[in-house]
Amino acid sequence: MMLPDEIKIGSTTWRIFFVSDEALSGSCGDSNRKTQTIRINREMPQEAQEVTFFHEALHAVCTELNHPLVETLGVLLHQVFSHVNKVKRQKK
Repeated sequence: MMLPDEIKIGSTTWRIFFVSDEALSGSCGDSNRKTQTIRINREMPQEAQEVTFFHEALHAVCTELNHPLVETLGVLLHQVFSHVNKVKRQKK
């Protein structure tokens, strides 16, 4: 799936950056509420980048939720959207 370079959450536009493993100190990704940015480790496999995108987007949306819930929701949302994309490709 193609990941966006920005997303709109409420009235705020969050920019998405794909950065080196070194820039993230080996982390998969991070998000910053002050700068409305999400960084994703571009050196990971595509599926890991997708899961990280949903994980960090959920942090942006649900700053009140605890981290384990965000982790689970990110994986589950990735599965849902991957299935939808697969079904769309099969119908073509």
